[in-house]
Amino acid sequence: MKNRKLIILSIVTLTVILAAGITSRLRAPQSAINKQVLFPELAVRINDVATVTVKGNKGTIVLQQQGEQWVLASSDNYPALFSRIKQNVVGMAELRIVDEKTDNPEFYDQLGVEGPEIEGTKSMLIKLQDKSGQTIAEVITGNKRQSSSNKPGLYARKPDTARALLVEGSLDISENPAHWFETHLFDISSAQVQDVRISYP
Repeated sequence: MKNRKLIILSIVTLTVILAAGITSRLRAPQSAINKQVLFPELAVRINDVATVTVKGNKGTIVLQQQGEQWVLASSDNYPALFSRIKQNVVGMAELRIVDEKTDNPEFYDQLGVEGPEIEGTKSMLIKLQDKSGQTIAEVITGNKRQSSSNKPGLYARKPDTARALLVEGSLDISENPAHWFETHLFDISSAQVQDVRISYP
């Protein structure tokens, strides 16, 4: 009889423990359980990216791959800084969702995710496309903010969704063409220069 009561008590105790564990997981914020990648397919399609468009309130930058070189198609095909392009494409692939924020457009400006078409906004849209023009990934970037783990983060929103997000990661984008220019076209030491000639049309 005592053994039977002991078994029943053990079963009840185990059930309570399991129920408590399940409840705590359900109540825990999603970010504490798993930080989902914002663009799951981008990591395997990075090499397919052939056009990067950065749109701000004051202008649009179009970066395109031409053969082995990247150029600013929006600035007379001036050579573009590949290291910065690569940094941002990889950065987009590594963005992880930390928390869900508002889906009310009235509060977008507080996070900076209202979109580049709004006058005076600092938010920008970055879009990645393949050679056929198909969009691989695009996101509206907002205000920067440290994540709960003290890692770089920012507010973001996909253009086709209402929900704003806090994501972990960083992007270094600008609507200023000079931000993307390749400035080291030639690397020749002064000791090698013997003659300089300037020809006018």
